[in-house]
Amino acid sequence: MSGMRVVLVCMTVSGCGAYHLATDISGPVGAPMETDTQLCKDEAEWWSQSAEAQARMDAAGAALPLVGIAMALEVSKQQHRAFFYRCMADRGYTMRVGVD
Repeated sequence: MSGMRVVLVCMTVSGCGAYHLATDISGPVGAPMETDTQLCKDEAEWWSQSAEAQARMDAAGAALPLVGIAMALEVSKQQHRAFFYRCMADRGYTMRVGVD
């Protein structure tokens, strides 16, 4: 990969680093919020690393090299948030889905 292409890819996806999954999380009294939050983060991360998710990223990158990767990352981020939200809601928590 040429140096210029690497720079362009890095510039395109540079805003795709850390992001908030949710804000204003509150739950049932006595619930182990820290443990539940970590479990749901781990499950959401596992999903984002699944073969299905990786295949979607590869397909988007192959179809539209620069734009496709950025779009696939954004879709992955939204799905990661949705999975985290469902996991926490199933445990009785309320929250607002994170926004960038």
